[in-house]
Amino acid sequence: MTNRQLQKLGVLMSLMFVPTAFFKLTDFFLAVQFFTKWGIPLWMMHFIGASELAGAIGLLVPRTRPAAAFALFLVMVGGLVTHLTHGEYFFAVMPVIYGAGLYLLMKDALPQFFVPQAASATV
Repeated sequence: MTNRQLQKLGVLMSLMFVPTAFFKLTDFFLAVQFFTKWGIPLWMMHFIGASELAGAIGLLVPRTRPAAAFALFLVMVGGLVTHLTHGEYFFAVMPVIYGAGLYLLMKDALPQFFVPQAASATV
């Protein structure tokens, strides 16, 4: 992906995370209801909200974008596991979609685990 595409995707992903972070940080009644139903303490809801907000800001800065995308990806893995464990399969789609966008943001920064093959000479 080009830098311009990464920038646009970073802004889009950041805009997607800001509302969910504010819902958690402002004790929005649905967020409190879900976290209570899942048995997750409210301080953890606030921590996740703060992490999402920090990650959303980090996605806007090119230097911190891969690290922020990785951190948010881990948060999305936690969200996916929570939804699947509680049988909320419809809600499990959102962490997958968010995770796919975050993967695109961080994939170029991941180490490459392959050895390029040397060109063989034909005689």
